[in-house]
Amino acid sequence: AIGSEMSGGVDNVTVSSMRFTKSNGPAHIKTGQSRGGYVTNVRFDGFVIKGPVANGILVDAFYGARNPSCPGSWTPPSAPRMANYSFVNIDGTAAAASQNTFHFRGSSDSPIDGVYLENVHFGSGQQQPDWACTAVSGLAKRNTVEP
Repeated sequence: AIGSEMSGGVDNVTVSSMRFTKSNGPAHIKTGQSRGGYVTNVRFDGFVIKGPVANGILVDAFYGARNPSCPGSWTPPSAPRMANYSFVNIDGTAAAASQNTFHFRGSSDSPIDGVYLENVHFGSGQQQPDWACTAVSGLAKRNTVEP
């Protein structure tokens, strides 16, 4: 996962040519509302995913607990910034998602902007709907993303 328990920032990351078998999360980006920071300009390209996974793709702005190193009254100067994520050439047709196949959860204060999906294929997830989206914008290239 990229982000998780961070309060700084992550920018300009490419993860490519990966093979996952029985993975918790092959393409995950996570931030927390109480931590601030940013995760921007991330590209996942050329994945083959087999076996069970929790989510096929997960981008979530509500991950984790407060930073234990900060006082309880501390609040970040701004909500986390989450923007410009590409998911390209991902074959998850042999992966079974136990939750949503696609999970994009932004906040009204910090929407997920600039998501791009192309040639991304999964089977249907066990938790319906396959797409769980809140406060997200972007593009799924026509006829190249399923389910």
